[in-house]
Amino acid sequence: SSSQENSIFIFGLGYVGLTLARELLSDGWKVSGTCTNIQKIQTLQNEGIQAFLFDATDGPMIQSQARDELLRANYILSTIPPIGGPPIDSVLESHGTDMIERAISGELVWIGYLSSTGVYGDRGGAWVTERDPGRPNT
Repeated sequence: SSSQENSIFIFGLGYVGLTLARELLSDGWKVSGTCTNIQKIQTLQNEGIQAFLFDATDGPMIQSQARDELLRANYILSTIPPIGGPPIDSVLESHGTDMIERAISGELVWIGYLSSTGVYGDRGGAWVTERDPGRPNT
């Protein structure tokens, strides 16, 4: 492990992303990421999380500092689900080149995608697998 501080950029500081962000922040990580609500940005800033506006339907982050933070992170996580039909990963569509640039730098330790089981809907406690059809509205 390098002497550089652990830093993570989280696309999607919603319930799961923010829970992880707060845990990592409490462990001394530098945390930055995105949300879709301008008011939430200030709240996150007050918690020590560098937050930027990103909406999956609006294209890339427009704040130059947002891209700078992404290109400095040594861990990148996306929690934003694909949208549309056929589904498109808006994070890869908007910032895939940036992530490749970061990976080429040799300083990117890990990149990942986290998804919710919420797409399977309420199955009354029954197990689900990737083979089960989605029912997100139940």
